Amino acid sequence: EYDSGENCSLREAIQTVNGGAAFGGCTIEAGTESDGSYEIIVPAGNYTLTLAGNDEDTAPSANASSDLDILADVTITGAGYNTTIIQACDMDADAQCMGIGRVMDIHDDRIVTIYGVTLRKGYTDEWWEDRGAGLRVGEDANVTLNSVRVSHNSNAYIGGGIYHDSG
Repeated sequence: EYDSGENCSLREAIQTVNGGAAFGGCTIEAGTESDGSYEIIVPAGNYTLTLAGNDEDTAPSANASSDLDILADVTITGAGYNTTIIQACDMDADAQCMGIGRVMDIHDDRIVTIYGVTLRKGYTDEWWEDRGAGLRVGEDANVTLNSVRVSHNSNAYIGGGIYHDSG
């Protein structure tokens, strides 16, 4: 997921947007959208999160492992929820696998739009901090999901698919 050489991995693309500077195999231009936010185009394919870890939710280590931490305003555009799959373990290889953590964590006060992806196989096991195994939406974040499938995510207590921290 990191050190992808000249290629730009999904985790590296998110880290590039979060930091507003080139990272790994990714480059960046000033806000690509009219409102100054960025867009990440995710081609068809399975994107399996493999870097286990936790509690890396603040810069500069945010996004270093486990879930994909979104710290900037961004649009993430996949090729369609049947063909662009972001997952916390490889469900095709092992349907019973348990994810290494949450799939995606959108932090407080962000504006994020996600199109045409599936978020699956997230797993969290703590009562308070780890709700929303597929997607956690931070306080006062404005998130739009369009043609997004959130499936096969679980939490040991509450909020397996999507959890919005409304404060």
